[in-house]
Amino acid sequence: MDLFAVMCGLWHSEPKLIFRKAPMTPAQIEFYKRLAHGLALQFGPNCEIVVHDLETDDVDHSIVVIENGHVSGRKLGDGPSHIVFESMHEGATDVHDREPYLTKTTDGKLLKSSTIFIRNDEGKPVGILGINFDITLMKAFERSLDAFTGTGGTGYTEPEP
Repeated sequence: MDLFAVMCGLWHSEPKLIFRKAPMTPAQIEFYKRLAHGLALQFGPNCEIVVHDLETDDVDHSIVVIENGHVSGRKLGDGPSHIVFESMHEGATDVHDREPYLTKTTDGKLLKSSTIFIRNDEGKPVGILGINFDITLMKAFERSLDAFTGTGGTGYTEPEP
């Protein structure tokens, strides 16, 4: 079964699927590799870019492109996150991009994430572009900066004459 059908429960009682499977072509994967690489270079080593093929026969191995996989600990050939599964359960005609939202890795990193569905000409989701930016250090810096620039609740005072 394809990943999309599994996640949405969109299969007939017989083993026949509602949608035809058409995994990403080598040319499509090459395009997404270049896109992911360019985005990773633009935003740096704390930004993971991942592409899932929802038409794959192997649900547990949907990642076909990944840059900076150290951010989430995932690698080429791994499966989707629970967030992807949750968003796909909304139904075949009602899946929406999710941007941005916060997630946390198993090792405690705070990620600002976006899930963007890649659709075919009929509008059916056939892939996912995921962006996961590790903002752990930025949030720590934000707290430090707030502590340094804060006034302890006293607010502003009038300027002296």
